[in-house]
Amino acid sequence: MARRLSVLVPFLAILLPATAAQAVEIHPFYARHFSPLVQAFGLPPAEDGDTAPAGTVLTRLVVDAANSYHSGTGPRQSATLDGETWRTTLALRYGVGPRLEAGIDASLINHSGGFLDGFIESFHKAIGKPKNDGAGNPRNQFDYVYRRDGASIIDLKDDVWAFGDILLSGAWRLSSPNDAGRRVALRATLKLPTGREADLAGSGGTEGSMRIAVLDPETLTRWNTTLFASAGALYIGTDTFLGDLRRPVVGFGTIGAGWTPASWLGLKLQADGHTALSRENGFKPLAWTVHLMGGCTFALPGGVDMDLGIAENILNETAPDVGFQLGFRKRFGGFTSSE
Repeated sequence: MARRLSVLVPFLAILLPATAAQAVEIHPFYARHFSPLVQAFGLPPAEDGDTAPAGTVLTRLVVDAANSYHSGTGPRQSATLDGETWRTTLALRYGVGPRLEAGIDASLINHSGGFLDGFIESFHKAIGKPKNDGAGNPRNQFDYVYRRDGASIIDLKDDVWAFGDILLSGAWRLSSPNDAGRRVALRATLKLPTGREADLAGSGGTEGSMRIAVLDPETLTRWNTTLFASAGALYIGTDTFLGDLRRPVVGFGTIGAGWTPASWLGLKLQADGHTALSRENGFKPLAWTVHLMGGCTFALPGGVDMDLGIAENILNETAPDVGFQLGFRKRFGGFTSSE
């Protein structure tokens, strides 16, 4: 745990000067799918129609934690996923011009037995949904296995730390760059196979996505509510660990809203989902899924927004039992050259 928290310290020292907090901004949780198998693919994190203004840099530091206990078997593939995955992502977005944004995401991934089993079991008992169906399996075990056509593709039983795939991104602002109201952008990503697939730090292939994203603070402005949504498609090539079992085109999307009862606080709820990644119908670890994520955004000193979120799967066996997110967001300006 100390190693994970140490990643945050240098970043927070930069982001938190002793100045007054500004009003909180509502944006989606920077969420990707929490499954250890699915997160290896290029499904992009949720973003909206807001883009970095020209000459500014938008920075995010996001820590995701997900606890998994699910499995599945198909005619040609099987998976057992019992463990915990932590993903720390540094995301940068630069406003190249009034409409154009360029970005890069770099991630550090840890797969292990973790330490959240006890807490999650207590939480699920409290809501009447026992973890592991109440079977009482040993806590904090680690066993990530994926087999295809009888061959062991992924077999992790010891803790793994690895750098993930690099995600390059671009966005084109479709609405007026000077419009502070409803904002629309066309977003594209390209995932490079820099992470080792054997460590579940990447899929082993190059993938690309395209989506339309919207941020709407106008429609429900009288209730201090901002709406956001996005929808798009991901292309998966034949060079991933799924081989010919992959679906070449996967649809994905996000819809949600944020309410600001105070200038320093936002309450958010969003749903994220995608279609199946595998051609084998009924193979739940790679099937279509939807998960809900809710939580808060706090305005901190120095123009920093902090997200605290918790995600719960809606469809059993298609996603981890629960996921958590801690995120920081700050915009830096003044990077254009003077004439």
